[in-house]
Amino acid sequence: MFSKSGDKPKAAPAPSAPTLNRSTSSAAVSRISGDMQVVGDVLGSGDLEIDGSVKGDVKSRGVTINPGGTVTGDVEAEVVRVQGSLTGRIRAESITVSATARIKGELASRNLAIESGAVFEGQVRQLGEDKPQSGAMTSKMETKPKTGEATNVPKMAAAAGQGAGSPGKVSPT
Repeated sequence: MFSKSGDKPKAAPAPSAPTLNRSTSSAAVSRISGDMQVVGDVLGSGDLEIDGSVKGDVKSRGVTINPGGTVTGDVEAEVVRVQGSLTGRIRAESITVSATARIKGELASRNLAIESGAVFEGQVRQLGEDKPQSGAMTSKMETKPKTGEATNVPKMAAAAGQGAGSPGKVSPT
C-alpha cells in the first residue's frame, strides 16, 4: 500500500517453532506432582522429585521425596534426600534424612546424614558390607523438636542364632 513502485511486499518471516530444552544430559528433573499416585515401579536415569505417592520401587540417579511425598517400596539411587515419608529400603551412595522425614525401613549407604527432628525406625547398614554383623544394632530414633536432643532406643540382636534386626535379649554385664 505505501510501497515504492516496483518493490514487492516482503512476506512476513515464518514463525519459528518453539524450542524445547531437551538436553541429552541427565540434568533433567522429572517430577511426580502432589496430585499423582503411581502404582508400579518408577525407573529413570536423571533426577526425580516426588511430591505425590509411589507404591512401588524407585530407581534413578537422584531421588528426592519432598514434604508431602510418600514412597512405599524400595529406592535405589546415587543420591537420596528424604523430606517426606518412606516405608521400605533405601540403597544409595549418599542419603540425607531431613527434619520433616518419617522413615520406617532400612538405610544402606556410604554417607548418611539424619537431621534433628526426623523420625526413623529401622536398620542402618554401611554399603560395602555383605551382611550385618552379629550383634548389629538397630534403633528407633526420634528427636524432640524443642530441645533437639535425640532419643535412641537400641535393640541388640542376640549373637546366638538371631539375625540382625531381630529383637534379642541383652543382659547387663
